[in-house]
Amino acid sequence: RASGRSINQLVDIGQIEGAFVQGLGLFQLEEVLFKTNGSMVNPTPALYSLPDSHSVPIEWKVSFLESYKTC
Repeated sequence: RASGRSINQLVDIGQIEGAFVQGLGLFQLEEVLFKTNGSMVNPTPALYSLPDSHSVPIEWKVSFLESYKTC
C-alpha cells in the first residue's frame, strides 16, 4: 500500500490544505522572470505574488477515503 490510516486527521487536513496553497502559488501567482543574460529579475518572494488569505477558499471541504482496493 502506498499509504495507511490517518493517525491525526487535523494534521493531515492541514497538510492537504497547505499543499493546495503551495500549488496555487506555483501555478497561478508566482512568476519568475529572467533577464536576457539568464539572471533572475525577481529572485525573492518579496518581488513576486504569493498566495494570501484572499487567494484561497473561505471554506475547505477535505475528506478521506475510508478504504480502497489496490491492484
